[in-house]
Amino acid sequence: MIHSSTKGVIPQIAAKEHFEQINHLFENCLEEGMVTSENISSIGVTCGPGLIGALAVGASWAAGLGESLRIPVYGVNHLEGHVFTLFLSEEKPKSFPILVLLASGGHTMLLNWSYPDAFRCIFNTRDDSAGEAFDKIARILGLGFPGGPDIELHAEKSKNKKRYRFTVPMRNRSGFSFSGLKTEARKKIEESKNLNIDDFCASFQDTAFKHLLEQTSKELRSGSYKGLGLVGGVSANKRLRSEFEHLAKKHSLQFVVPPLKLSTDNGVMPAIVAEKMSRGEIKAKKLSKIFSRFTSSE
Repeated sequence: MIHSSTKGVIPQIAAKEHFEQINHLFENCLEEGMVTSENISSIGVTCGPGLIGALAVGASWAAGLGESLRIPVYGVNHLEGHVFTLFLSEEKPKSFPILVLLASGGHTMLLNWSYPDAFRCIFNTRDDSAGEAFDKIARILGLGFPGGPDIELHAEKSKNKKRYRFTVPMRNRSGFSFSGLKTEARKKIEESKNLNIDDFCASFQDTAFKHLLEQTSKELRSGSYKGLGLVGGVSANKRLRSEFEHLAKKHSLQFVVPPLKLSTDNGVMPAIVAEKMSRGEIKAKKLSKIFSRFTSSE
């Protein structure tokens, strides 16, 4: 992964890579899917939120392809795409509303999902996202990017998961916040003379997940839900999946989570939303609105 060497995503590099790789990627997808461009009936393209340069490359390329094939192009919200991967879960969503935790590198939020109606955001993170906190602590520890997978691997090898103690954020309030936990972890790393990286990762991960679980549990007790969903890059963590599955069973709710390969960002996300837009199941977003995002002078 090109961003591993820089320990993070640099916007200019991301846009350049998008531009250089997009044609090759499209051709590979056709080859692996054993289809031709004539088999495509519609296109879904991510129109935000995200890095403006990379988004502009994708939107303009999709517009050109749509024009050449004379097929509709739909703008898809990146976060909406994450949630809609739940339709590809082993156990499909059966009834709504579903409480969904979306935890990724840029966002950590609880959503009330009443398909086909729009989502209602219950609350978002007040500062850093869960994935961002994992990435920054992994960088300080000298681990790879993204940080979550490496921290998970070290945590699995821990012999003493309680060696390091952290404060669980927001215990007496509602909402997500990871800036304090990130600062506390950084200080412990700087002050430790013989840091046990396995135990440290286990303790940090455990505290971050307790925060996610506690805030989700509060909302489950106050709301009326038929299911519990977990999406976003952080949801690829096996420990977190297990904890949320247990939480769903505790509340007698259906637990839905996408396959591991669809937890992190992928092309299926905008595709499945576009498919439902083309069928009229949800409101379609016009291509012109995609480009207003990139041409606005504000």
